This record gives sequence, C-alpha cells and structure tokens, in this order.
Amino acid sequence: MSYVSVKGGEKAIQNAEALLKAKRRGDHHIPELSIEQIKQQMALAVDRVMCEGSLYDPDLAALAIKQSWGDLVEAIFLLRAYRTTLPRLYYTQPLDTSKILIERRISSIFKDIPGGQQLGPTFDYIHRLLDFKLAAEDNQPVAPSHESSHIPTDTPRALNAIAQEDLIQPEASTHSFNAHSSEPDPFDLTRTPLNLPANRDARLQTLARADEGFLLSLAYSTQRGFGNSHPFAGEIRMGEVEVVIEPEELGFEVVIGQITTTEVQMVNQFKGNKKLAPQFTRGYGLTFGYNERKAMAMAIVDRALRAKEFGEEIKGPAQQEEFVLSHSDNVEAQGFVQHLKLPHYIDFQSELNMVRKMREDFQRSQVQQSQVKYSEAETSQAKQSLAPAGTVKAVSSSTKHNFSKVNRDSILLIAGLGVQDDAHAGKTVQHRSRVAKDPNQPNLRQVHLIHAELHHELKSAGFTVAPGQMGENITTQGIDLLNLPVNTRLHIGSAAVIEITGLRNPCKQLDQMQSGLMAAVIDYDAQGNILRKAGVMSTVITGGEVFPGDDIRVALPPEPHQPLDRV
Repeated sequence: MSYVSVKGGEKAIQNAEALLKAKRRGDHHIPELSIEQIKQQMALAVDRVMCEGSLYDPDLAALAIKQSWGDLVEAIFLLRAYRTTLPRLYYTQPLDTSKILIERRISSIFKDIPGGQQLGPTFDYIHRLLDFKLAAEDNQPVAPSHESSHIPTDTPRALNAIAQEDLIQPEASTHSFNAHSSEPDPFDLTRTPLNLPANRDARLQTLARADEGFLLSLAYSTQRGFGNSHPFAGEIRMGEVEVVIEPEELGFEVVIGQITTTEVQMVNQFKGNKKLAPQFTRGYGLTFGYNERKAMAMAIVDRALRAKEFGEEIKGPAQQEEFVLSHSDNVEAQGFVQHLKLPHYIDFQSELNMVRKMREDFQRSQVQQSQVKYSEAETSQAKQSLAPAGTVKAVSSSTKHNFSKVNRDSILLIAGLGVQDDAHAGKTVQHRSRVAKDPNQPNLRQVHLIHAELHHELKSAGFTVAPGQMGENITTQGIDLLNLPVNTRLHIGSAAVIEITGLRNPCKQLDQMQSGLMAAVIDYDAQGNILRKAGVMSTVITGGEVFPGDDIRVALPPEPHQPLDRV
C-alpha cells in the first residue's frame, strides 16, 4: 500500500478531536454517564467488550464504552490495545466450570436434569415490544427472591446421562500448569501468531475473542444447510467461577478471585465412519461475562470446524478453517476496512490513469472490431449491390473552431481522423466542450452531416439557413439521416466510407446564429421524448474525396438495430 503525507491538517485534526469529545459528552444540562452506570445498566455491552477485548475488567470495559461514544467495536479495540501494556504475572489453572456458582442453567435436550433448570435473567420469554415504563426516571423493578432457586456449585453436567451410555464423544483431559506436567503447554494466541492448520485449542481461543456478529452469521449459515449441522443446546451455564493460580514459590493453588462466564455445549448427531461408531459430538463455547448468544454461536462454529476431524465433507463457509479464523477478529477487520479513509491519492491516480488507458484501448478495439465486420471485400461488394439512396448537396470545412463552415468544391476524408484541415478532425475529441471534460475521449464526431430537408423545414418557419451555416461538413439530400441505426455506413462517391455514431446535440450557438433556431431543431414525440433534428455525427472508415453531387449508398449494420442517441 502507498500513502502520501498530508500537510496543513494538524489544526483540522485537533478540531475534529475536540468536536468528537463535545459530541460524546452531549448536552451539559444532562448528567454525565458514569462508569458505574454503564457497568450496572449496560452490563451486556460491558461483557461483550471484555470478551472480544480479551481482558476481564468491567471498569476498564465500561470506560472504553464511554470513551468510544458507544461504538462497541471501537471499545473492544481500546481495551485490546490497553491489554498489550499489562505484564503477564501468572498463568491461571484451567477454569473448573463444573463448579460454577450457577445463575442461569438450561438444557433443550432434557426436560428434567440433575439439579434442575434455572432460567435466570433472560430475554427468551418476554415480548419483543418497547416497554415505555423504562422511560420513567423512577423505574425501580424488584428482583425475585433467591431462597428457593439456589443450585449448588457441584451440579452434574446435563450430558452425563448420555455420556454414561457412551453415546457422546468424551471430553478431552484437563491440562494443568505445573512443573510436573508432561503435557505440552496449550497454544497462547496472545504470545504466538495463529498458524494454519490450527489445533482445536488455537481455534477456540480465536473464536472466544471473535466478533459476535461474524460468528452468529456463520452459525446461522450451518443451520440453513451450509454445513450439514443440526445442533441441540445440550447445556448452557452462566455464573461465577473461581480463578486459581499456583505460584511456583508456594507450590499450592490459591484462589485470586471470581469471574462471570458463559459456557455452552452444543450436541450434534454424527453418523459414524469406518473408525468411529455413530454417536453425538460436541461443539464448545466459553466466554467472559453473560454472552450467551456469542457462546452458542462459538460452539456451533467450533463443531463445524471439526468436520475434517470426523471425515465429513467440507461444503460450507463455517467449515473452512482459514476463512473463519482469518476473518473473525473485528479489531483486525475494522482496522483494515477503515484504513481506506486514509489518503490514497497516489494509488488512485495510478488506477485512474490505468482505467483511462484501458477505456481508450477498449474503444479502439471496438472501432477495430467494427472495421473487421466491413472488410474491403464486403465494402466493394456493398458498393456494387447498393443502389444510391441520396446525394451530396454541399461540402464544407473550417480550419478554425467557428460555428459555421465554409462551402468547398470538395473535401478530403482521412480514415480515423475526419475532414482534412478541419478544426474538428482528430483521433480524440476536438469539440472544445468535450475536450474540457476529457481530452482523451475518442472522436466520434469527425464528420457532421445535416439533411437538406431540415433547411427547407427551417426556411418554411422563417429562418434563413444555407449549407454549412449550422456547422455540418456534408449536406445530404434524399436520406432520412435521423432514422438510421447506429453503425450505419454511408458509401459516398467512389471511395469514401463513413459510419454513423449518433445524433448531434443542439447547442446554444444556434440561437446566436438566429434567435429561436435551437428550439426549432428540437421536437417531441407522442410520449414526450425529445427528438434532436440537427443532424448526425460519424467517423471515417475509408478515406476519399467527396464532391457535391456524389451518390450516397446506405449499408445497414447487422440486426438488431439500435436507434441513434446523442454523442
């Protein structure tokens, strides 16, 4: 990527930052939002920021939300950046989620589970209708009593029943961080870049801090058939779990605190293969805070990414490891997308020049293809077989960009250019209005033709018009120029061939010649469409000298025909 330095914008940048701060604060007559309010009343947003920011600290997450003006992806970026400044003092022991102090626990595969189901705080059973009571400032709902709803911390897993029948894949062994362990240390995404293919521990770490919306869409795609997945919510747990470390200098475990987590185990049917019997398999999701939707999506995607492990056909995006893991991080994704707002002047200028060159090549190839259709043999045959359709009444040219042209005894047409010594001859546009827009446009207005019948019509309306006065090079007689299709070829005299490109667009110079003349060469059909009557434009295919009185033969292009439009 190429960037250029921008000077003189320092003051503007400072003003933009000041404006952001003012907008973020809002009306000073309204009390400022406190960190504690965000923690208490926007707890789900705080939990998401902690989860995807990969740092469990509600105070810092709330601060990031406030600083980011409510933009959660920006808040995640802020928290992730701050996290990189913190020292790594200890590795914790693996969380023992079987001992969660449960606040919410449900299973959709068994009605009655050991320890019972606990709904906890959830949107699942309420109407999705706006509650205008919340607009009241004194709104103080009362939570129900917890006396009869306590679940002990040693509640058995809901999946134990089918695990005892060996109907579900067993869980992997729990790793412990101690000096006597022979197991290799698990992957650490914060210390080692992700490499593909990745082991499951690396995948789960990546998914744990992946963007919720991205995972949600992938999970949804598997349920719609892009992954052959029909998951069941085996068990969903949310509550507080102890964080334990084992300092080397002490040699025993120490509880240093508790964190809220959400754990999900999704269950998928597996038909078996040559090595494995039919059974249920697991997808696993674990997040900081109350992040149930994220944890469910994570578990579904985790199971989808295990397709290769079970010998399943990989046919959906959620099963493609590189696609999922390389595009799931919203910090990386938003940075790459938003960098497009930085100056790319040099990049764009190079592409602009390239597109202009490609367009020029394309238009040149179009002309060449058109010329191939009309080979010299076909042109010669056409001349012999086509009867004259009209004649040349007058020819005109001008070396200057005057509106009117001077009548000549003859004019010489030059292939690919136009009329020799005429101001409008050239490979690229010569009309000054077109040059001002893009001087590299191909010249589709090399030769201008007007039918003498228009002159007669204008004279009947009280105008005085002679050949050449309206800027045409060739004044024709006996040919309905306006109704010819695009790419019609006119064979004029003994050698010259021109190709009709479109209609002339009448300009205000007509009124400078004679008042009201511009309106006189514009009409409307029954549907109200504008009809331009000021002649047609063409390019020179084959050069030759043209004289007044020369025959004009018409060769129509292959069908379907396209009507003329302004050029």
